[in-house]
Amino acid sequence: MATTLGCPACGGLMRAGDESAGRRVTCPHCAAVASVPAAGAPAPVPWARPAAGRPPTPAGAWRSFATGCALSRWGAWVEFAGLALGAAVVTYQAVWRDGVGAALGPLRGPLVLAPFFAALVVGAGLVCLGRWKMADVPDGTGAKGVFAAAGVFAALRLLAVAAALFLVLSAADGWANDPFRAGEQVGQAVLAWAAGTVLGALADLPVVPAVAVVGGAVPSPALRRRAGHVTVGLQVVIGLSVALTAGLAYAAEQARAVRPAGADRVRTTAAVGFLVGLQFAYTALFSALYAAGARAEDDARAAGRAVGDEQV
Repeated sequence: MATTLGCPACGGLMRAGDESAGRRVTCPHCAAVASVPAAGAPAPVPWARPAAGRPPTPAGAWRSFATGCALSRWGAWVEFAGLALGAAVVTYQAVWRDGVGAALGPLRGPLVLAPFFAALVVGAGLVCLGRWKMADVPDGTGAKGVFAAAGVFAALRLLAVAAALFLVLSAADGWANDPFRAGEQVGQAVLAWAAGTVLGALADLPVVPAVAVVGGAVPSPALRRRAGHVTVGLQVVIGLSVALTAGLAYAAEQARAVRPAGADRVRTTAAVGFLVGLQFAYTALFSALYAAGARAEDDARAAGRAVGDEQV
């Protein structure tokens, strides 16, 4: 009668015939050596192949992570919508009209920028909440600390963009009486937004390998593959951003050259449009990653069913 036993190295199930009793056999999954009980000895209890060398984790343990991914995905798109709106307003007013100050005077100046910063606050808040939900992964996963650190940076970014919104509203309130002071506050808001952008990058980039770790623990091959694709995509986006920055620097050096009327406006608008396009690609990459993460609970449940089918 054949004996079913589990490999002590990888946990894979294997069968050994009566002739192998008391001998060593090679695991067909990982080539490790396992001992077959001698004839008459109690048969070992078969056990399922675990994920990453440990017993399978219940699907419900990944529910918080999946919810966090969904929240982060929504937050990322809300932030992009705000950025696209702000880029369109600023480019139109500053490039195609007579400067921001003259064009926005009837609109109480910086108040027109409030929707941009408000969208950033809402989006950053959703991402921050999502990151903390993602940190609620089972102990031993290996990614809890990474998600927690990303949550801290996301919270700092939320504070930065909230400060920017406050400064813009304050500048709009004092625009009529003291435009110079209001302009300073707008500049401070831009600096706060820039600081928030750096904090956002520090929060985003470590999330990709952490999600790949979760994909191995669930297990979810689709999530691991998506993390790999996002890594390659981010390399392309960053490379294009560097190329665009170099191109803009070169164009600035050629500022004294004679250009046709309107060339500067077209060139600036095109550069802003390209930057928005890169931000769209960046958002889409993380959106795809979060979408795969939002299915973690379903993937874990499917893996659990597959393990049950393997058991004897």
